[in-house]
Amino acid sequence: MKIGIDVRMIQSFPTGIGNYRENLIKALAGLPSDHNFILVGNFGNKMAAWVENQPGFEFAAIKSKPNSLHQHLLLPFEIAKLNLDLFWTTPWGASIFLRGKYALTIYDLLYHRYPEIASAKARLYDLLVSKWVARRAEIIFTISEFVKNDIEGFLGIKKDKIVNIRGAAGGAYQPFNDGNVNGLAIDKILAKYGITKPLLVYLGNFRPHKNLATLLQAFAVLSTQHSALSLVVIGDVDAKGRDQDSQNLLKLLKSLKLQKSVILTGRIADDREVATILNEAVALVHPSFHEGFGLTVLEAMSCGTPVIAANTTSVPEVVGDAGILVDPHNVDELAEAMGKVLAGERPELAQKGLEQAKKFSWVKVAQLVLAQFSARNELR
Repeated sequence: MKIGIDVRMIQSFPTGIGNYRENLIKALAGLPSDHNFILVGNFGNKMAAWVENQPGFEFAAIKSKPNSLHQHLLLPFEIAKLNLDLFWTTPWGASIFLRGKYALTIYDLLYHRYPEIASAKARLYDLLVSKWVARRAEIIFTISEFVKNDIEGFLGIKKDKIVNIRGAAGGAYQPFNDGNVNGLAIDKILAKYGITKPLLVYLGNFRPHKNLATLLQAFAVLSTQHSALSLVVIGDVDAKGRDQDSQNLLKLLKSLKLQKSVILTGRIADDREVATILNEAVALVHPSFHEGFGLTVLEAMSCGTPVIAANTTSVPEVVGDAGILVDPHNVDELAEAMGKVLAGERPELAQKGLEQAKKFSWVKVAQLVLAQFSARNELR
C-alpha cells in the first residue's frame, strides 16, 4: 500500500506527539515492509532530510496547517493529489471533508473529561470534529486501554475498530555509566541548571490536570524533614508569570515558601540532558489526574529512576507493580511515598522499573502498526 503519514506535528523542538510519531516512523523504517510511506509535512519539516537515506520513504510538502480552518478546506485536495491508499493522521490533523481512506491516532480525549480547561477552539475540535472524523476512519490507533475505553464511550466507536499500540521511551533514556549519560558529563549538566542533590523530579507541563498543587504541597510537608532536598521541575515555565499556568505555579511556590528548594529549569530540548537529571534523581514524582499513556514515567523507569505516580487513568498500565501508585488527591499519601524512597526503597524500585520498561519498545509498536496495515491490504 501507499501510505501517507502526517508529520506536520514533528518540529525542531520536542513535543510529546511529535516525538511519539518520529520515534514510531524510525522504528517502521527498521522493519521489513512491502508498503511505501509518504511523509506528509509542511515546507521546512525536518523529516524531509531524513527520508533521503531511507528506502521506501518519501516526503511530500503541503501547505495546509494542522488545527486550522485552512486545513479543512485545502487538505482534501492536497491528499487527493498524492493518490494514497491510506492517510494516517490525528483528529487535529484531519479534515471533515476528507474523502479517501484514512487512519487516526488518538492520544487522549482530555477535553472530554476536563472541558473547563479547554479553549473554545479546543472544545469545538474535541467535542465535534474529533467525533466526526473518528467515525469515518478505517482504523483508530491509540496508546492505552484507558484511552481505548474513552474513545468507545465519548465518541461512540466500536472497540473492534480501535487498536492499542502503546508507546515507548526514546533511546536517550537509559541508566548512566561511570559519571556519563550518552556521553554527557553528569556534573556539568547539573551545574548548568543549578541543580543540587538530593533531588526529586517533575517532568511535564503545568496545566491544572497535571496536579502540581498537590505535588508542591506534599513536597512542602517533606521539606520539613529533609531540608537539603530539592525538587527539579522540568517544563516550559515563564519565570515572569506571563501566562496563567506559570503565574499559578509561581504564586503557589511563594505561598508555600519553596522558591529556594524548587528549581525551575524551563524546557529542556535535549533528551540526553533530561535523562541525565532523571538518572541523578531519587525519584520521578508524577501525580497527574489524567494521562493518555504516561510516557514520562516510562522514561524515568528506563533510566532506573523510581516512579511515584497517580493511581489513575492510564498510568497503572505503564507502571504495573514497578512503582509507587498513590491517590493524587491525597497530599499526605504522596509525601509519605516520597519519604519511603528517600528512606531506602530506591534500589529495589529502580530494578523493578528497569524490568518493567523492557516490556515497551518502538519495535513492538511498529510491528503492531504494520500488522494492521497488512491486514487491510489483504482485504483490498
